Amino acid sequence: MATLQKIRNRAGLLIIVVGVALLAFIIGDGLRSGSSLLQDNKMVALKIDGKKVKYDEYQQLLTERTEPYERQRQGKLTDQDRVQISNQLAQELIADYVLEQEAKAIGIRVSPAEVSALIFGEGLPTSQWAAQFFSQFGVDMGNPEQIRSIMSELDLNRIKSLPAEQQSMMLSVRNQWLETEKQIRTQRLSEKINALLTRSYAINSLDEKYTTGLGTRTVAVVRTPSTILPNDQVTVTDQQVKAYYDSHKQLYAFPFEQAKVNYYSILVRPSEADYAAAKAEVDSARVQLLATTTPAKVVRNYDNGNAYETYFTDKELEQYLSTIPNAMTMLREGAIGSVNEPVIVNDSYTLIKLIDRKQAPEEVKVNLIPLDSANAPKADSLIAAIQSGSATLAQIVATYSMDEQVKANGGYLINQDNYTGMPDSTFTEAELFGMGLDTLTKTPVNQFVKMERPGATLLVRKTAPTASVNHYKIAQLTVPINFSEETFRTAQAKINEIFTSDKKFDQMMDDAQKAGLSVVRGEYINSSSAALASIPNSREIISWALRSKAGTVSDKLFRCGENDYLVVAQVETKYPAGFQPFEQVADQVRDYVLMEQRGDQLASNLASKKLNSLDSYATEMQSSVDTLYNISYVTSPNTPSAFVGKAMTTAIGKLSAPFRAGTEVVVLQPISENVDASVTKPSPAATAQKRRSYGQQMAYRAMQELVKQTPIEDTRYRFW
Repeated sequence: MATLQKIRNRAGLLIIVVGVALLAFIIGDGLRSGSSLLQDNKMVALKIDGKKVKYDEYQQLLTERTEPYERQRQGKLTDQDRVQISNQLAQELIADYVLEQEAKAIGIRVSPAEVSALIFGEGLPTSQWAAQFFSQFGVDMGNPEQIRSIMSELDLNRIKSLPAEQQSMMLSVRNQWLETEKQIRTQRLSEKINALLTRSYAINSLDEKYTTGLGTRTVAVVRTPSTILPNDQVTVTDQQVKAYYDSHKQLYAFPFEQAKVNYYSILVRPSEADYAAAKAEVDSARVQLLATTTPAKVVRNYDNGNAYETYFTDKELEQYLSTIPNAMTMLREGAIGSVNEPVIVNDSYTLIKLIDRKQAPEEVKVNLIPLDSANAPKADSLIAAIQSGSATLAQIVATYSMDEQVKANGGYLINQDNYTGMPDSTFTEAELFGMGLDTLTKTPVNQFVKMERPGATLLVRKTAPTASVNHYKIAQLTVPINFSEETFRTAQAKINEIFTSDKKFDQMMDDAQKAGLSVVRGEYINSSSAALASIPNSREIISWALRSKAGTVSDKLFRCGENDYLVVAQVETKYPAGFQPFEQVADQVRDYVLMEQRGDQLASNLASKKLNSLDSYATEMQSSVDTLYNISYVTSPNTPSAFVGKAMTTAIGKLSAPFRAGTEVVVLQPISENVDASVTKPSPAATAQKRRSYGQQMAYRAMQELVKQTPIEDTRYRFW
């Protein structure tokens, strides 16, 4: 009972305690929710007018873009390559968002039926995106069943029923198709909006008058660059420069946040001892190559060593070995088994061993007949028909080839030339080897070979050989001249001596300059920057700087380039998105204001002389009289409007006053005017053509302006 009485006596206190505990629980839960929200915001790569593009979504799209390049370059993409691809993706996402919003606002849509029609070419021209996608599978775009067959293979449930090792590849192809469908729809939407904007443009009677009815003029002119006036005759103040910037601020719109950074760096270079070690290594490798009859066992010990299984022509190796002194002379004149003398090129030694040399046709053409499973049993009879002359190659290909492109090429294999990019129907031995057709190097000319490939039987032969030339079989290895750990530690100690001091960053920069290190002050970066201007593969510093506050100095040495740059950086200033900061463009603005004032001053000086002929002005302006024909109100975009206005409004035969036109000062005198009296109004066809042309320009500019005005928050740098 005593205990119960104590509880009753302290009931108020208990209520307070429970209340505080409950409040703490609520606040704690709220803070956890807030933390989740904050974390969610941190996982956003891009905000487009408030719409979030999550990091994982963006990364998936970026991976789909980079994979084809990685396959093409065998995974060798630089930071700059990746950022360029990322920037292109970001711009596309922004443009697509703007397009979608504008379409929604004006009630334009693309129906699934339209997308289907663009895929199958039913009532609409086949989309180039669809044709490009299906071409990789050899699909005839005129055959809807082939298209449907491929699309059915990409059904998600069907892919899930495949063996696990096949699912990854098919999911990748499916993602590629989904992106293609999106591109088809986006392009159609863009075409509809552009068509609407184009039709919205009208040419009124005043437009017609000034583009057609006022004729053209022939004008005599004297002009000179305004730079003939010395700079010291014109004074541009800081106030004038700032005033121009403030009144033309839209010229300097910039949608991304920026940072201004300072940094000092050292480039680690091989020492004399490193050069000597590389020379000893390459001399040892050369001795081994000279002694061996199995060079593959030697070159495999080097990262880029290769004992090639095929022969190369003289022309191919001339291009490949162009930077290796005397390599071609050794191949052409040396004995079999020779190895070139090593020479340093781009901090490396390259050794070439001549394994064999022969004479063979430089190039051949290749006939190809791809047969599907239904026609594969006829292979021998088709070969016999061609060889006996009872049927021509063209006839057999037209009737039996499963590939429409081969039919179009008349049974000849055609590839893109590696150097010119143009279609090429001739192939070297090395090119045949690369395509898996090296069997043809061992068969007589015009003799067909039957080759089995997944889903097809190929009948191939070489034909039309060119003149014989030297072919070479070679082995190759490269010994790079790398800096040693000792050399790296020496360079690291040199920059660390400055980095670990207790001095302010400005003093560090001064000390770095005195020590012979590279020093850069006031470099502007933003989320689309691929690297610091003077430091390759330095995207990590970009990411760090944009995440840091103004005044922050890096707490570590950044290792950039090919791990051969050591960098210390400071974030001097941060700038929000909106406009380029005045200090960033001040010099550019000052130059423009100076150009304008210098031109106006020169024109004023000339006018004060009150000259009365073009020849007099030509002498004074250190120039000559020129004659320009067909000047009209419709001129090229590069013609200054001031020049057109003066040329068309100054009375015939009258001398104009000197005036500034762009970067020049001009005096002109209209000589004659050509007006077709019969043209009082342009033909409807001409007006319609101009209307379409101007409308298309207006539509393009309108969409560009909408993109420019869309608020963007680019935080991709967080994830580098």
